[in-house]
Order: sequence, then C-alpha cells, then structure tokens
Amino acid sequence: MRLTALAPSVPQELAFELDKIGITTETDLLFRETPLEIFQKLPQGTISLKDLKSLILRVTELCAAPGVVSLDIPPIRNTPLSSGLPSLDRIAECCVGFPIVEISGDVASGKTSLVLNLALRLLATDPNSAVLWIDTRGDFSVERAV
Repeated sequence: MRLTALAPSVPQELAFELDKIGITTETDLLFRETPLEIFQKLPQGTISLKDLKSLILRVTELCAAPGVVSLDIPPIRNTPLSSGLPSLDRIAECCVGFPIVEISGDVASGKTSLVLNLALRLLATDPNSAVLWIDTRGDFSVERAV
C-alpha cells in the first residue's frame, strides 16, 4: 500500500520525502532498511528518529491483519490429513476439524517432507481445501522442497 494512502497517519509531506528516497510503500518502510538508515537519508529536520520509529509502529498496526487465536476459529475441515502411512495417519486424525495445524521439530527431522506430503495429498483429495505455509524461522528452502 502506498504510504500516501495512509494519510493522516502518515503526513503527506513526510510521504513525499520518503518517496524521494525510494520508500513508497509500507513494505519499503517496514522491511527495506532500518529506521536509522531511513532517518539518515531524509533531509535534516523532516522527522526525529523517535517519531520515525513511532510512525513505523503505527504503519505496522494499520497494515497488519487483526490477530486471531486458532482456538477461536471454528472447525471447518472434515477431510482427514493423510500421509499414506497408517501409523502416522492415526496421529493425524486429531487434526480433523481444525483449520490450523502446526508441525514443529528438530532441524533435519523431516518436517518439510512430511508437511509437503500432507499438503499435496490434502489438495489432491479435497478441491475446496487450501494450504498456507508459514515459515516462522525464515530458513525454508524451495530447492530442498522441490
């Protein structure tokens, strides 16, 4: 989203100054550079570093989806997860009816292979299903997965 669309939370004059240094969207503001690096590129007197940090927090709040506790999401899936391994499928039966499943474990324990297998099987057997992969550590390797 363009920062100019977030007025009045992002003052237009500040949005224009940020645009001049290549910060045009909330993604640019939140992820491209540190607040200090952005502050150092702005003309002196445009905004204080403290106010820039406050602005970044405000933009984060404006652009973030509201938080939801998984227990508050109504059960919607009736399709059981299937790995093709009966012993593992018995464990996966506990996931029926829950829209969110978290898989965790040690590094190189087979989580990626397991989840890809489960996801592909679910998508192949239930055309109304969807899979969202959230990599909380940032080390997902597409090359390893393919």
